[in-house]
Amino acid sequence: MKITIDRDKLIESTAPVCSVASGKNTIKALDCVLMQTCGDGCLFVGYDLEKGIKVTVPCRVEEEGFFLLNAMRFAQIIKAMPAGNVTVEIDEKTLKTRIYNGKSVFELQAQPGSAYPDLPEITSDKGFSMKQDDLAELIRCTAFSAALNDPRPSLNGVFMKVCGGVFTAVGSDGFRLALCEQKTELTSINDDGEEIDMRFILPLKTTDELMRLLGDGDAVTLRLGRKHILFETERYTMFARLIDVEYIDYERIIPKSSEINVKIDKEQFSDALDRALLVTEDRQPGQAKTPVILNFTDGSLNISAVSITNSVSDDIPLIKKTGPDIEICYNCRYLCDSMKALKSDTVKLSMTSPLSFTLIEPDDEEEDKRFLMIVGPVRHIK
Repeated sequence: MKITIDRDKLIESTAPVCSVASGKNTIKALDCVLMQTCGDGCLFVGYDLEKGIKVTVPCRVEEEGFFLLNAMRFAQIIKAMPAGNVTVEIDEKTLKTRIYNGKSVFELQAQPGSAYPDLPEITSDKGFSMKQDDLAELIRCTAFSAALNDPRPSLNGVFMKVCGGVFTAVGSDGFRLALCEQKTELTSINDDGEEIDMRFILPLKTTDELMRLLGDGDAVTLRLGRKHILFETERYTMFARLIDVEYIDYERIIPKSSEINVKIDKEQFSDALDRALLVTEDRQPGQAKTPVILNFTDGSLNISAVSITNSVSDDIPLIKKTGPDIEICYNCRYLCDSMKALKSDTVKLSMTSPLSFTLIEPDDEEEDKRFLMIVGPVRHIK
């Protein structure tokens, strides 16, 4: 195998592929990036049995081949090479690999491509295309609320539903929930005239990799298989195993009424929470995390937190308040994450009691879009 390729183009194209390759898998081949020549280019693949990324990079192919190179070492080497064209040359018999540019030469050992695990085949005609930035926005607004290693499998991902031209995404870890529902332009990949109706749970680890691939312009195509999903953009193809369980009944969790409603400037609220976070995150080993205390009175909100060594108190004005005064405690990190997800200048909080979920919504919600978050309170022993 012998290919010559522009070093900068190689770095840019293969960075997502190398990041997927696992360094902690018992199958050593999964520590590698797969390289396979195809026509006037080279296919690069990274895979960890749960998700994978493919990209074909145009290059000059002098000798065809199908080999594996350690992904971490390969990424380090090409970044260290000087600018210009880089040549990758692999001896088919000895598997000795030379990566060189001018007088700069690296040598390492390859593995035969046949050692790589079989990749899942997704040939389903069930799917659709949509704008990349629309999908990225739906994930951005919800993935932060999903769990990572919860014993309940359904919570370890983002639930996605497409029905009637509306795309709904939901993330929850049992203590908070974020929902984004948006009417968006969807194009079915087949012309059978049937309405698009799809539901699946995308693992949280997959959403992180997917967000790195999504851009602002071109469309992304989603193909749904029985256990896997495929995302295709102009440059990359990503495939991932789905979480194959039923999702929680999230609509039942969302509060339908409230006794206390407030409106507050998001920037002032977010800044005060960031200051409180310095105290709530300050804890000794074995000590429970300090909650942030929100005390709503007529016309103002006091935000406070007290740890063993520090304390903070902030007063900010309310734009509007209806209902009785209330004091309620939260995990400060959850509120900070919620404020980062909001784009509105004003935020609405709807509450009923210090022990019930709080509904958080933008005050100036966009047309054809529904976005909300709910955060559970925490008990605070004074």
